[in-house]
Amino acid sequence: MAQSAGRSTEGSGLMVTTWQELRAELTRPDKPFECLWQDLDGVHLAPPPEEPPLTSILWAWPQVEPGQTVNHEDLRRVRLDGETAYVAHPGPGRAQSTLAWGDLHQIDQVRGADGLAAADIRNLALAEYVEDVPSDGRTPLTFVYRP
Repeated sequence: MAQSAGRSTEGSGLMVTTWQELRAELTRPDKPFECLWQDLDGVHLAPPPEEPPLTSILWAWPQVEPGQTVNHEDLRRVRLDGETAYVAHPGPGRAQSTLAWGDLHQIDQVRGADGLAAADIRNLALAEYVEDVPSDGRTPLTFVYRP
């Protein structure tokens, strides 16, 4: 990665890099990542695109085989600003499952992109990894992934 803001022993590690460097990390053949983001085309659940998506937040996690679990240290929360990617890695925290939206109609007008149907989004079971509150007063981050 191009530039590192360091990693503290408490809370998120943050790296500042380019989209192309981040994409190279997320598309390694031995450890491909899946990403979730939303833009004007709708909700995407796909590998990272060639160009930085027109969104501000993207979550990424390694694709795992059925029966395997995601290593929480591999989760990414990315803040995009053009070609610049601010990549957060989780600090100490806890995983918790979330409920699929199902037929609750909380997001009744959701639109999927790249062939992702609205019903698939509503039934998508995701998990959250929530950082512990750091003692220095920083705000903990939430990382989203498919368990």
